[in-house]
Amino acid sequence: MKKQKKEERTATICFLSTEHPPYDKRVFAKEAVSLAGAGFRTIHLCPGEESERKTVRGVEIVTYPRPRGKLGRLFSLPRLYRIARQVGADAYHCNEPDSWLVGVWLRLIHGKIVIFDCHEHYPGQVVRWLPPPLRRLGSFLCRYYLQVLGLFSDLVVLAKYSVAADFSWSRRRQLLVLNTTPIAALEGRKAGLTSTPPSVGGDKDSFRFIHLGVIRRERGSEQLLAALEQLAGWGYRSHKVIIVGTFRDGSEQDFFRQAEIKGVRDRIEFHPWMPFEEAFDLVRSCQAGLVLFQKDVLNNVYGMPHKMFDYMLAGLPVIAPDFAPDIVRVLGESGAGILIDTSDPKLLAQAMRDLMDDPLRAAEIGKRGQKAVFERYHWEHDASNLIAAYRRLLAGRGFFSPSSLSLGDGLAQK
Repeated sequence: MKKQKKEERTATICFLSTEHPPYDKRVFAKEAVSLAGAGFRTIHLCPGEESERKTVRGVEIVTYPRPRGKLGRLFSLPRLYRIARQVGADAYHCNEPDSWLVGVWLRLIHGKIVIFDCHEHYPGQVVRWLPPPLRRLGSFLCRYYLQVLGLFSDLVVLAKYSVAADFSWSRRRQLLVLNTTPIAALEGRKAGLTSTPPSVGGDKDSFRFIHLGVIRRERGSEQLLAALEQLAGWGYRSHKVIIVGTFRDGSEQDFFRQAEIKGVRDRIEFHPWMPFEEAFDLVRSCQAGLVLFQKDVLNNVYGMPHKMFDYMLAGLPVIAPDFAPDIVRVLGESGAGILIDTSDPKLLAQAMRDLMDDPLRAAEIGKRGQKAVFERYHWEHDASNLIAAYRRLLAGRGFFSPSSLSLGDGLAQK
């Protein structure tokens, strides 16, 4: 008797979030959209203002009312488990340590595939929430939690090199997927990216620095003001610092008040959050990018910011911390930046001055960064590794292996 061919179906992947918003830059715009573009049915189950369901860029967004506070998140995990089970996905991609616990329940009880996506250095985050006597114990317990749950997971996705040590018990199940910049989403601007941006190479009187994303004290806002004051003291008064983003620590009024006091308010141009494509056009109008993480926050030390790759793609040299190993690795290998102790305003001012004094050198550093992005540090490279990993995990379970759509089909959608 002829064997009947097993019917194949498309696998469903559910991104499971307790903190990340519906349209998070990594979770939604990069990972989920890429997997949807590769042919998987993709869902992002995440907190929102209210419960709703809609499809955006091929990804089904399913929201539930956001719990209040950390304890609210903890007590709402059984409810999240019930919603996730009702979604009926084949694989659950968990984006926080608590959503990961829900994923492991689904694996143990229902045999689902579970993936943990580690975006942060969580033992370093935990110590910020605890009183000093409990910090060492809290960090140890967090590491132990990560190690144990790694043993009950199919894959651990790492957003940066330095967090790999937190999952040493599951080394063979690790996959590096960096927060690199997508090139396909900028198709209309691609021709201009193959050469030095027209803004690079100007003189110090038209030099523009840019800082993307959250700006606050632990991200170097005070050091930036002190550096601008130092530059003014050296006679540099015609440059600009463009800030695009938000203040998350309530320091916005104090920041601009201090800028007035220091006489550098006219050196700062502030823009609230804007869509990436618009922000990137603004990046390309500048001559250098700033990453000003401060070393007193462990999660900054182990940071790997999106904006660094955005600056590199635009052909800008990057001023960045020399105490952050992941940043040092990328910028050191590519020769795309100036590494300094960003907690020292004078060193920051000197780095800014050096770039303004030698714009041709600044342009050359920027070209090296842009070359590194096109050769390695672009999202299409990292997304292809993620898609391949999902295909391996789902192989043999009777699922359709999506291959008819190209990676760019998902990324290029607006």
